[in-house]
Amino acid sequence: MALENRALNERSFQRGIEEAGTEPRAMTAAGTYAITGLLFVIVVAAAAFGFSQVEIVSVGGRQEALTPAWTWLAFLLTFVVAIVGAFAYRAAPITSVLYALGEGSLLGIASRYYELRFDGII
Repeated sequence: MALENRALNERSFQRGIEEAGTEPRAMTAAGTYAITGLLFVIVVAAAAFGFSQVEIVSVGGRQEALTPAWTWLAFLLTFVVAIVGAFAYRAAPITSVLYALGEGSLLGIASRYYELRFDGII
């Protein structure tokens, strides 16, 4: 029994080509760099927001971090956006930005926990 990736099979690629239309549009290196840079800026901004949302409290003389209430919702929504982005080719301009926002905020929260545990790591 062969395992195959449902998102990366010949039928999916053919459907993507058909949905894209007949106009030949080339993907340029400059365009790729610009989009990558924009998404990186969004991830860093969202990470700064997530980092700032973790509250540090002192319990019994020891500092502990309190996770923001929306963390699990961000995990779920980021996962859903990733799945949608893998299968819906035409939604990539929207899902890439939403994924960058979700992933950035979660990275910021995780970074705050590491900063608390290993002082000076960030």
